[in-house]
Amino acid sequence: MIMYEDILESLPDGIIGVDKALNIRTFNLAAETLCEVSRTSAIGRSLEVIFPKDPVFTESLLSTMLKGRLLTDAHQTLSRRFSGPVPIGITT
Repeated sequence: MIMYEDILESLPDGIIGVDKALNIRTFNLAAETLCEVSRTSAIGRSLEVIFPKDPVFTESLLSTMLKGRLLTDAHQTLSRRFSGPVPIGITT
């Protein structure tokens, strides 16, 4: 039986799952590559700590979660540690 973790790991898209406090609970391999952050560094930590240069990213996620609304195909730029910024799409 394939577990959902196996499915998330096989996706080419970076998947970051957070709880209501914006603590990272899921961080797949593609997210590691895209964000240049290891999952061991990310899991259990706040988005605001992992992505301190991207307050719009974290604020938009928090806003949609608090309001119970979906955010679909929003486009933003995510700062990375070693490479330049990368455009991303966000769906909640």
